Amino acid sequence: MTTLHREGPMAPGALAGLERVTPPSMSRIVKQLTEAGMITRQPHPSDGRITVVALSPAGAAIVDGVNEARHQWLTTQLAQLTESDLDVLRHAVDAIEALLPQRK
Repeated sequence: MTTLHREGPMAPGALAGLERVTPPSMSRIVKQLTEAGMITRQPHPSDGRITVVALSPAGAAIVDGVNEARHQWLTTQLAQLTESDLDVLRHAVDAIEALLPQRK
């Protein structure tokens, strides 16, 4: 669900690739999440053989809630650090970002 939240609607095969699972496994996951009301299936706009899956409003609300809880937790933890510790973290983030491939 997080991948759909971040990347937007896509074909189940593409989602399987991003999640590094087999297409049959993703089909089962999509079926369960659809039945639970967390995602929706729509016809592909230009290829009727393919469906596109997207987060439903309920699914988006869950992902947003989890993200907010993580943000609150991290904010609380960071507030307990000294300015010196925060500087170390800032430098570490800069170093890690330098190692990562550039995002689109």
